[in-house]
Amino acid sequence: MRNAPPVASQQQHHQNGSNNYIEMTQRKGMEFPRKNLRFRETIGSGAFATVYKAYAYSILKTGQKTVVAVKVLKENATENDRKDFMKELSLFKALGKHENLVTMYGCCTDQDPVYLIMEYLPNGNLQQHLRSLINSNPNSNTYHNQVMEHQLTPAELLGFGIQIAKGMEFLASKKCVHRDLAARNILLGENNICKISDFGLARDVADSQEYEMKSRGRVPVRWMAPESLLQNMYTTKSDVWSFGIVMWEIITLGSHPYPGMTPRKVLEAIQTGYRLPQPDHCDDEIYEMLKSCWEESPAKRPNFHEVRVSLERMMEADQGYLQMDNFHQDNYLYLEPDAALAEEI
Repeated sequence: MRNAPPVASQQQHHQNGSNNYIEMTQRKGMEFPRKNLRFRETIGSGAFATVYKAYAYSILKTGQKTVVAVKVLKENATENDRKDFMKELSLFKALGKHENLVTMYGCCTDQDPVYLIMEYLPNGNLQQHLRSLINSNPNSNTYHNQVMEHQLTPAELLGFGIQIAKGMEFLASKKCVHRDLAARNILLGENNICKISDFGLARDVADSQEYEMKSRGRVPVRWMAPESLLQNMYTTKSDVWSFGIVMWEIITLGSHPYPGMTPRKVLEAIQTGYRLPQPDHCDDEIYEMLKSCWEESPAKRPNFHEVRVSLERMMEADQGYLQMDNFHQDNYLYLEPDAALAEEI
């Protein structure tokens, strides 16, 4: 692929109000000439969009070639998919820059297909990175050899959580609910800087402080708060619940939440008060913090500022909150990424 992905000719950018988002990006100077893009290989694909590696000429500096990631709607995307894509594009611009959010460089909305141009992060996502630490040798399933080989310390694991909490604290300050926070949606930049990505489900809730999802199909059940699963309600506090699941992923090096349980069983278990169990290598104080994120009542959950401060205090105290020599990968389930995305209840 040298010039562009397939053109989604059946989609018209003026349909059903999408033009509002296009006009916003054009007014705010984000429009980038698509002739200055040279597409390379596919680097990711989701339900309704594909992400390509590309070269963008003069996007950051005149005459300079920059490696970028370009998100493009698939040809078979529905009109609702298209609306979500345009909202993601608009939201990126409205949020502005933050160290722990993926940066938007520009967009191409003058014709179909619409392009969302973002910074390119070659180090993959956090879930992949954590799983790369798992020793493939079945006779050596402790963390000791992995920490020696990869130079990743328990403090760095806590550091991932702190960075994500900082990014989510920023989103909350902008009245934005992410709705799909998971380790697979955290990309890694240079020096393992965490960057929250995938704003396709995110919503601006500045007016109501909450968002009600009017329709649903396949959803990330294992990361969702009970009020989201049962009432389709999303707030910053439902993102806090998801953050607790992400921390559990980090602590267990990218394992699959609620192993051995169907989505229906997960929902039933959560309703009866079941929560992910305390890992053997995890200190009580960290687990209590996770459980606070999983309070049934959203009002009882901490906010992201409180979560961040708590994690920073733990890291500064350095009291052995994670005893990774006691970590045993056989206690956890590691599925292929596609099997852990979204499920029907």
